[in-house]
Amino acid sequence: MDDSDNLDEFFGIAERNRIGNIARFQAEYQVLRRINMCLTSPGQHIVKPSPFICALLLLRCQYAYKAAVGMSLCGQVTEAFQMMRSCLEYAGYALVVFNNPALESVWIGRNTTPEAMRAQKNAFKISELKAVIKTHDEKLAEIFSENYERAIDFGGHPNPHATMSTINMDNVEETGSFSVD
Repeated sequence: MDDSDNLDEFFGIAERNRIGNIARFQAEYQVLRRINMCLTSPGQHIVKPSPFICALLLLRCQYAYKAAVGMSLCGQVTEAFQMMRSCLEYAGYALVVFNNPALESVWIGRNTTPEAMRAQKNAFKISELKAVIKTHDEKLAEIFSENYERAIDFGGHPNPHATMSTINMDNVEETGSFSVD
């Protein structure tokens, strides 16, 4: 193996970080586990869902959450925000379709024609998600919006905050180099 291939080393460090962070932050980890239970329990009782896509979106939400937790515990905090954003979007999409079951075919038909793609993008814009959430629970809509923007700012979308959030510039003046943690 080429010495420049550090993927195995990366996974070893990530696994040690995961184990260490679970031990170091036990109270916080228990909160993460309880949230996971809230997402997992409904998925274990899905029978003949209607609209069907809501069940699939719930499951995708659940796995995006697990990926975000895993990435965070491993030390990939910036990258975890992409999964956090996905988790929020999957949950929001499910609520939008639940609220208007006719949108199930719009969701599923996204890739059939250019017009269908535009229709899907319009129906599932983040502003639409926020509006539907607000019709169900105004405070939840505020929380969703705050967390969605936070996910964007810290890694859910490439931007200056996310890109530079883990830069390590120790000794940059001496060595001329930097690293990303």
